[in-house]
Amino acid sequence: MLNFNHLYYFYMTAKSGTVTSAAEHLHISQPSLSSQLKVLEGTLNVKLFRKHGRNNHLTDDGQLIFGYCQRMFETAEDLTASMAFRTSPSKRMINIGVSNEVERGFVGLFVDKFLRQTGIDHLPKVKVTSGTHEQLAEGLKFRELDIILTQSPLVEPEVVGLQCAEIPVMLAVCKDPSKWIVDGLRDQEVTSDSFFYSPETRWIMPFPGIKLRSEIDHFYEKHHLQGRVILESDAVASQLQSVIDGLGVAFFPMTYLSLETQKTSIDLLGPKGGFWKHSLWLGCHTRSQGDPEVLLLAGAFNAVCTSTSPESYGH
Repeated sequence: MLNFNHLYYFYMTAKSGTVTSAAEHLHISQPSLSSQLKVLEGTLNVKLFRKHGRNNHLTDDGQLIFGYCQRMFETAEDLTASMAFRTSPSKRMINIGVSNEVERGFVGLFVDKFLRQTGIDHLPKVKVTSGTHEQLAEGLKFRELDIILTQSPLVEPEVVGLQCAEIPVMLAVCKDPSKWIVDGLRDQEVTSDSFFYSPETRWIMPFPGIKLRSEIDHFYEKHHLQGRVILESDAVASQLQSVIDGLGVAFFPMTYLSLETQKTSIDLLGPKGGFWKHSLWLGCHTRSQGDPEVLLLAGAFNAVCTSTSPESYGH
């Protein structure tokens, strides 16, 4: 008689590609998982995997057995998802995965929008976790997350894109000219070019390696901008505060800046459509496309992105 736990361990390992990754998702030790897989191979009298670098590739017998396991366990996953759809929203846990590179204030905006749409008597519990794009995509693949928000295109198997926001990037400067670090600008018309080509300009930047920083570096080099970088941070809040304090200027996607901040603390310079577009993707598992809560989240995300466009602020 086959042990269904062994089959499930095999199924998870085949989906992960590595024993290490599967063990993390199964919350068991790697040696224990390897031992269970060997027992299954002994029971079936076949070799399930062949090693290729760090990854495990299915043998022909492994491919055949995985096909059966896939039908078994995806049916079970569909059953669980179906029952979740029927559950009162107030009893559900909605798991949202957010890329480390996405500004947290923006996440709060669309989660707040989502919760307000559900109504006070039907509020689900929302759990927001962060990680790299690869970690989020894997969490979605294993149905550990309901929806993910990431700065990278969604090209992984079993992941479907729900929304793609093309967000205009503007130049943010301190609203109070007396704080500007570029003294020569106080007596002339202020434009983005004034800052771009002044050797006195001080730039506030995201960390190297972050997608937005790569976009800024490309724009900076393409247009031969002047000045020097005085602050690098992985926190949008610290970058913004430095701009408000007049320490420097910075590029920001519109969705990262609240209307209140724009009214009271900063001016945004640039063309109406932004200097370029910064993309954010919202995705879910292919089998969760009909989940009402997922669709509601996607609608809230789209509404917040639309409300923070230059057109809505009159830029």
